[in-house]
Amino acid sequence: MGQSAPKPENETKNTNDDQKLAHVLLLGDSTIDNVAWVKGEGKSVCAHLRSMLGEDVKVTNYAADGFNTHHMLHGAMPSISWSARIAEKDPFPLTHCDTFYPLKQAQGLQGVTHIVLSVGGNDIREILGNMQLLSTRLEGFWKNYPAILDQCLKMTPRVCIMLQYRPCRKQRTYRVYEAMSTLPGPQTGVEKLNGLMEKVYQPIFALARKHHLPLVDLTRSFDIDDASLYRSQIEPSAKGGARIAEILVHVLRTHSFGGGKSGGGGAMFYVKRKGSNSIESEPCDEKGSWKIAED
Repeated sequence: MGQSAPKPENETKNTNDDQKLAHVLLLGDSTIDNVAWVKGEGKSVCAHLRSMLGEDVKVTNYAADGFNTHHMLHGAMPSISWSARIAEKDPFPLTHCDTFYPLKQAQGLQGVTHIVLSVGGNDIREILGNMQLLSTRLEGFWKNYPAILDQCLKMTPRVCIMLQYRPCRKQRTYRVYEAMSTLPGPQTGVEKLNGLMEKVYQPIFALARKHHLPLVDLTRSFDIDDASLYRSQIEPSAKGGARIAEILVHVLRTHSFGGGKSGGGGAMFYVKRKGSNSIESEPCDEKGSWKIAED
């Protein structure tokens, strides 16, 4: 699955003047804050995004490697990527490695026009050794995510929801699919993860429909058998990060958000499928059935 070049500027320009793209705030986990995993290899997701968007668009990175939905609401220490972020000249807004409250501190930012939100994967990663805790974790995720999104929407109506990609099947660092295999049922670990994600995201899709938000569908955009997209099974490589940034730029520049003067469009999935050079959009409506198909 090759990485295509970013779309020419005339193909990705803003579609509505009332939703001018000027300041993007990144919130979430290492799906965005992958700088510690690409050291010596290439650009991080944030660096790719800044390069593709250009100097006219400010990008503020408040994502933190290792954060889950509880951390987003109540704070945690961003210790995993602390040193790497300093070396990247993209430090956290803290004088020393202390508790970081991304949502609270983001409220002090000026002129945020768009937010990218990617969080939830660590809610499950933390219990891979004890999947009996899954029901409790899902309840926490479904409770926390609307609260996180509500705080984001108070800053700007232009929020991009990023869905988690599935881990690499050819790498076993976290033994994700082995953990999924312990769940009840005759399916394979991959099939069980697919079913879990299809279940987990349904309430999030309802929120996207309510607020006319785009869904950056990494779940169907990453080939789990292409190890070049991953590091340590669950982190995006430089190549994977470029793929994420490319889809994000397309969404940020073309999606018609519901908060603009023109009214905006509905919730949409944006996906770059295996072997494709184009980014497709699909309506996220109640009649649709979001399924993770295996090639």
